[in-house]
Parts: sequence; structure tokens; C-alpha cells
Amino acid sequence: MKINKIYNGIVEIENFISEEELECILSSVSNFTEDLWFEQKENLVYEWWEGKVITSFKDKTKKNGDDKTTEILYKIEENIASLFINALGVTDINLNRYKQDVFLNYHSDEWLNHPDHFIKYGAILYYNDNFDGGELHYKDLDISYKPKSGSLVFHKGDIVHGTLPVKSNSVRYSSTFFIKELRDNPIILNKNIFERDYGL
Repeated sequence: MKINKIYNGIVEIENFISEEELECILSSVSNFTEDLWFEQKENLVYEWWEGKVITSFKDKTKKNGDDKTTEILYKIEENIASLFINALGVTDINLNRYKQDVFLNYHSDEWLNHPDHFIKYGAILYYNDNFDGGELHYKDLDISYKPKSGSLVFHKGDIVHGTLPVKSNSVRYSSTFFIKELRDNPIILNKNIFERDYGL
């Protein structure tokens, strides 16, 4: 893995998953029926997610009898958790699809406001990069960034971001994660992975 500092508090980890794992996941996605992309879940802002997200990604691959992809998705969650020594937890893996002209509105990842814990980091795992547009955009920092397939980008939860519209007839696939921190027990980065200060 190679770590690139994009900005203070924003990093990209290249090759977070292998080419073989990417191919397996994208092959699995090609077998999903269209109705799965239009799930409505309680507590989600539906206009943000309609046609864009499959929740419980592991459950869907398991239901389809795809044990290999299910195993990969569990491994991804474990590897994200291993970036930190004492995170409270990482949210379950989902699957995002952004088709032509689709984008995500600007927001920060501080949607969780619990007395004991909060969202310390948001993370995005990219499964492909063969799309036009769709860049991750940090508008307050004037940064547009398009990670390579297999890369994980994560940023502090208070940094405002969104995505630019996907152009032409291409599709952007990714997963998002939120890393939770206890208010009285700050997260420690795994020094075996983060060997220097990245402003995190």
C-alpha cells in the first residue's frame, strides 16, 4: 500500500484491495438486479440515495450465493478497522453507483451526534476509475480528486465534500464507511501503516 497525502486530514491509500478482489466485486455487482438499487431504508435521506446505493452489501452477495465476494467484503471491513488502534467501530459496507449526471450533494460526515461517540472519519473505497467526471470534490479547499481503482480515501468527518457529476455513459462504483470514535477515548492511528503525520 502507498499512502498519498491529498491535504491536511485527507489521505489516499493506493492498492487497498487487489486487482483480483476488484474483478471479483465488479463481477458480483453485474449480477445485481435493478430493483436492489432502489431500496428505501429508515433514517436515510431518500433523495440522496435513490438509485445510488445498496445497503447491506455483504448480505446481498451472500444471498446470491457468492461466498468469495462475501469473504472479500468482510476482509475489507477488517482491514479498514485495522488502520486504527481503538476505533469504536466501522459501519457496514455498502455499495454506491453513480451513473451519468449523478452526483452527491456537499456535506460533512458528522451526521452521528451521540453523547458518547461521533464520526471521526469518512472513507470511500473505489472499485473502478474508468469513468469520466465523478471526482471527489472538497469545495472549501478547492480540491477535485479522482482516486485510482482499488484506492481508499479517508478524511476527517468535519471536512465538507461531495462529488462532481459523472459524465458520458459511464458508471462510478464505490463503497463508503464511517469510523466512530468515543468522545473520551480518541482514536490512535496504526503506526505500522501511518509512519508519519498526515494531519489526521
